[in-house]
Amino acid sequence: MRSEKAKNLSIVGAGRVGTAFALGLSRKGYKILSVVSKSSKSAKRLASNVRCSLHSNDLRRIHPETNLLLIAIPDSAIVEVAAIVSQLSHVDPKHLTVFHTSGMKTSDELNALQARGASVFSLHPMQSFPHSTTVSELKGVSFGFEGLKNIRTRAQKIVDDLGGELVHIPKEAKILYHCACVIASNYPVVLLNAVDELARRVLKPNSLRHFRKLTESSVRNAFESPPRRALTGPIARGDVAAVKDHLRALLKRDKDLVGLYRVLGLNAARMMVANGVAPSPELGALQKLLSTEFEHLSFE
Repeated sequence: MRSEKAKNLSIVGAGRVGTAFALGLSRKGYKILSVVSKSSKSAKRLASNVRCSLHSNDLRRIHPETNLLLIAIPDSAIVEVAAIVSQLSHVDPKHLTVFHTSGMKTSDELNALQARGASVFSLHPMQSFPHSTTVSELKGVSFGFEGLKNIRTRAQKIVDDLGGELVHIPKEAKILYHCACVIASNYPVVLLNAVDELARRVLKPNSLRHFRKLTESSVRNAFESPPRRALTGPIARGDVAAVKDHLRALLKRDKDLVGLYRVLGLNAARMMVANGVAPSPELGALQKLLSTEFEHLSFE
């Protein structure tokens, strides 16, 4: 950094994401000058944890010596907050770098500040922050960066200080990036819930734990090689009989999971084609079977 003033940080949003950034950066010498949050209580709590004396629920209280501003708030509020900050008489946008942490919204949300001379970008941690756990560490996390090339060095420094890895996301592809994040973060949980529902029918309570090694080994294999090459099971084998038996059992015992099984099975078949597996009668039969609405399924 050319100047320690570049580490004069103020934070808008004292939730789990803002708190994780604040804790990580304060350990690296960033001076937290002010914490502003919708909740005065959360602002005070975070300020106390990073030895910051200025905390408020009023954006007008942002410290005048702020050079770096982090906005970690709900997506719908970013534009309004940026507009308010851009009009503060005691904060000079020309000496301000501002970034938000939304995974879906681009740096355009900060246009009001950029128009006044601020440098802006978005920086999204590829990490979940569930309400049921303590604040997540950001070390080892990848960060989706979106912004102009000339500000990337600034973002890179922040990510390096947090011990993470910066990944450049083109502005026009930000929504696809967010789709990937949602699938990676949310839908494995949905799948494990489906496993849990089925397991409870045949095993004792807390039976999900028995599937941990199976799940972890499959995920590890998918990360170590292209996912389509890590696929095993009846779809990969072209086992039409097994899939019919699965559907028959689900129709009798848990119809709510039939749709999920069909969608996943069809995508597994698509993976096989993408992996270079030549179309076969078995693969065609599987695709036809899984494409049929369960009301019209026939197992004869």
